[in-house]
Amino acid sequence: MKNFKDIISKFLNNNLLYTVILGLLIGSAVFLGFQIYNSRVAPGTTKDAESNTTQQNNTTQQNNTKSIEEDSVLNFPGPDAPKEDKDLHLERVRNEAVSGTLNITGCSAEPVVLKVAMNESVMVTNNDNSEHFITLSPEDRFRIPASGTFSVDVDFKHGPGLYGYSCDDLDRAVGIFLVEG
Repeated sequence: MKNFKDIISKFLNNNLLYTVILGLLIGSAVFLGFQIYNSRVAPGTTKDAESNTTQQNNTTQQNNTKSIEEDSVLNFPGPDAPKEDKDLHLERVRNEAVSGTLNITGCSAEPVVLKVAMNESVMVTNNDNSEHFITLSPEDRFRIPASGTFSVDVDFKHGPGLYGYSCDDLDRAVGIFLVEG
């Protein structure tokens, strides 16, 4: 019969061996996972820096151009503005006006000016995963459910003309309805 000390020694040596092997496996998995994680290049990091910078510059230029055009259309002249300013604004709005469906993405409207006929429903596509609210006035607020195209019956109470609207709780116009009679 083996001595108790030999049995304990053999048992500890086997467990120690298993512990060392398990430790090496876990260490290897962590190391490999770290290497895989670092091999993926996130936008803006060194491998893609040049192409991402070019893409970002192009996007910024497009956004700046669009915001200049939008600002000239979305900034209504005040009620005391000269007639020439009001006429120029109306001309810009008419030049930007497009018929069709209003697309909302992140509270940004496309087209900025939607041409609609009086008593016509407005088709709105919400491209986001969350609902939005289109607001013409405090009493004219329309819920646009997430991810889909919906028909909205808008009562243009003042007849044909320009109706600016905001999205959600923004305190500025994001688009204009050009209502024709």
